[in-house]
Amino acid sequence: MTPQLELPDEVLTLLGNEPQREVLESVLLHFIQEERMTVAKAGEILGLDRIAAIQWYTSHGYTYPNYRVDEFIAHDLSYAEQD
Repeated sequence: MTPQLELPDEVLTLLGNEPQREVLESVLLHFIQEERMTVAKAGEILGLDRIAAIQWYTSHGYTYPNYRVDEFIAHDLSYAEQD
């Protein structure tokens, strides 16, 4: 299925030479942030191997792994309790 989407010329200009790729990447980044998709799955959709997917993700300013602050603290606490 190929959905059709009309965008204003201003938006198309901002999307650059590959507007479809830009939109796809933006949607995938959004899904990752919403925890609806993993970086690995997004990479698969983009045709990237695992390392390239992580590099793609982090090149957009995100850290990997994608822990929320509360998850990061819980992870650190559980690790510290193992000692």
